[in-house]
Amino acid sequence: MGTARYSGEFKRDAVALVEPSGRRIPSVARELGVDPESLRQWVARARAEAAAFAEVCRAHGIRRSMGRVGSSYDNALAESFFATLKRELLYGSHWLTRAQARMAVFAWMAWYNRKRRHSALGCHSPIDYEQHHAASVANLDLVA
Repeated sequence: MGTARYSGEFKRDAVALVEPSGRRIPSVARELGVDPESLRQWVARARAEAAAFAEVCRAHGIRRSMGRVGSSYDNALAESFFATLKRELLYGSHWLTRAQARMAVFAWMAWYNRKRRHSALGCHSPIDYEQHHAASVANLDLVA
């Protein structure tokens, strides 16, 4: 069997059945109806790409996520931020140019960090929260 008839999405899904689970290639290949050697090649290619990606990250001083596949805990903060951005600014808005859109996002982010109250910060803005935290840490230094 050739691999040309399989989409990239199918190959990624097939590799995902092997990699994190530790299942054996022949049983996954049989279950999916693909040639075991094709699946073996897809897994080897995925491993090589993952290793190359890890090396590029290491070379640039980028610390990769340590979360498990399917776990939302490692990126929950970013997901929450972008959901809020979409809900509060992007949905229903239209700009004539990319520059206008960028300026709107910039203005919203400035407001988000300086004025918007965050429930996770005790209903303080991030700036107010950081200033309060810095003052409390400074007071601890004086006591010590």
